[in-house]
Amino acid sequence: ENDFGEIDYEKVRTTIQAAVHFLDNVIDMNRYPLPQIEQMTKKNRKIGMGVMGWADMLVQLGIPYDSQEALETGAKLMNFIREEARKASIELAKKRGVFPNFKGSIYDKKSSYFKGQDLRLRNATITTIAPTGTTSMLADASSGIEPYFAITYEKNLVSGEKVVNLNPYLVKLAKKRGFWHEDLVEKIKNNKGSLRGLSEIPPEIQKLFPIASDIAYEDHIKMQAAFQKSGVDNAVSKTINMPSSVTPQDVIQSYLLAYAEGCKGLTIYREQSRQKQILERDVQEKEGIFLRKIDDIRYGRTWSIQTPVGTLHATINEDEEGNPYEIFFNVGKAGGDILAVAEGLGRLISLALRTTPAKLSLSKLKMIVEQISGIGGSSSVGFGVKKVRSLPDAIAKVIEDYLKEKQGENPTEIILSEEQQSIFSLPIENNHGNICPECGNATLVYEEGCEKCPCGYSKC
Repeated sequence: ENDFGEIDYEKVRTTIQAAVHFLDNVIDMNRYPLPQIEQMTKKNRKIGMGVMGWADMLVQLGIPYDSQEALETGAKLMNFIREEARKASIELAKKRGVFPNFKGSIYDKKSSYFKGQDLRLRNATITTIAPTGTTSMLADASSGIEPYFAITYEKNLVSGEKVVNLNPYLVKLAKKRGFWHEDLVEKIKNNKGSLRGLSEIPPEIQKLFPIASDIAYEDHIKMQAAFQKSGVDNAVSKTINMPSSVTPQDVIQSYLLAYAEGCKGLTIYREQSRQKQILERDVQEKEGIFLRKIDDIRYGRTWSIQTPVGTLHATINEDEEGNPYEIFFNVGKAGGDILAVAEGLGRLISLALRTTPAKLSLSKLKMIVEQISGIGGSSSVGFGVKKVRSLPDAIAKVIEDYLKEKQGENPTEIILSEEQQSIFSLPIENNHGNICPECGNATLVYEEGCEKCPCGYSKC
């Protein structure tokens, strides 16, 4: 039995006829935000019928995306779609009339803009390859004329959840040909969502299922051009995927090639140019380049230091090579606002460390100390070199001590004596609440069923 099929052009024809009729109806039934938009839309009656699921179709035809046969198939199919769509629009024009702005258009023989095609159309433009990211998900099809982003990938939802997707055509083919096993999913994920180079997958199947990053940018552009030149009235939505190692010269060449091939526009995406992608392959980043991994068991030390808002407890964790990559802050007896600020600072510094190469982590901490050291608030504790002006200033002193230890120096002792604590904590004795919106001090406490501040502010 043949694993692959062929295009049912008769079914495509009847679908086109229904689609053109439907889209023309939408123009009349639509609700428009402005009268001017409604007027212009109804005068030109432009519709944008296109395709999606192109990568799915090629797989089912047994044609690799990055092949000459795929380009020829795309050109033939889009030509067929345009011709049948025009026939449908002409038939509608016989019943409903040509689009109101027909006179003087490129289809009017008497017009100076006439381009040699004497067509009495209902719609000024008919075909478009639109972006179908969401609609293709609803239809459970590949997006537009794009190749697969990955054979297995994770989708980030707004809720924060991640959904794992696996190409169903690969599963079906693998089971039919006998190379399917449950570990295959994990192996594909560890291979950046690609089949290329996996020994257990037949070479012809690896070739049949290329993902966007497997395809040279020239082949991306040629596919866009094949559709653009063969039957698309408007523009083609297509992303030209490039690796993170791409050079400016490569980008220049891609635009020049697209221009030479007759593309109306070009969208380039360089991998990892944005930290959060809607679709993510399970990419194993080079160590220290993007995000250092966190081990399940971590080792570190904790420092304690007096601050104007309570005692700061700072924990610095290191990796197995002794490089800092995580910091936690907690403020004893502090209110919720202070704890939130402390946690936020800890997360930001940890993120800065984890996105820094391990060998540069100490330099990164030094930069952080330079930025936050000496920040002052409304009160302070200590005096001289031991004076702590604020929570950020205390964090800077802790990190500074840590850096001195790493460099073999004796750290400066910040912990105050009992006598010093009794003297310098008097003005801030009650500063263990939330931040008051009126005076800005951490003196907003919950008493008698209400949050109050000594400055006179009350939430009740």
